[in-house]
Amino acid sequence: MNRRYSLAALAMVCIGTAAPGWLSAAQAGRNNRAQATWSESKPSAFSREPFTADMTILGRQGKYHGTMYAGRNALRTDVRLTNGATASVIVRYDKGVEWILVPGRHYIEAPIDKSADLLSSLRDKAAHVEKRDLGPEKVGAYPCEKYRVKVSVRGHELSGWIWVSRARAMHGFVVKAQDQVSGDGVELSHIQLKAPHPSLFDLPAGYRPLREASHPSGTPGPAH
Repeated sequence: MNRRYSLAALAMVCIGTAAPGWLSAAQAGRNNRAQATWSESKPSAFSREPFTADMTILGRQGKYHGTMYAGRNALRTDVRLTNGATASVIVRYDKGVEWILVPGRHYIEAPIDKSADLLSSLRDKAAHVEKRDLGPEKVGAYPCEKYRVKVSVRGHELSGWIWVSRARAMHGFVVKAQDQVSGDGVELSHIQLKAPHPSLFDLPAGYRPLREASHPSGTPGPAH
């Protein structure tokens, strides 16, 4: 998997926001933390509340900063790279595809792999999910409840941690998520619970699939 696709997978991590049931689970977890027991949770506990937020991708190769936009059935991340360029990924859950925008007004289209990362797997109705409350922990400006989660879906096993906002106004929003195996994670800040403009989730005008990026006139196409 190249870096663009790993960024796409990380972007998909934070589309889920926990339903208010997570808040009551947090209360119960605080009362029974000494036992550190696992409990089952349905993937349907995660909704798709629209939001806009600043984003920090925490990876083995360092930190990347950008913006995340989430709609009911779509997600977009604009990530600022170290060379000053911006890498954009649009995930369309309603179409089952993701688009990676590349230089030269082209895009790469790929199917969404719901088992590719931790929280995107929670969007799969076939997933079996277990969680364990690890107690309160603050993420940036947000008081959160930290959970250890394990997901089994379509022959894949995933595990990691999520930090769920304890603020009622945020409706159990997942502020941070980290995958156990890769160590990669996403942390959100300056979260605004409002719907982004729908045009952000469409391909920009004039963009073509990368496979069509031939130039009969002899002008070289984008570098690979």
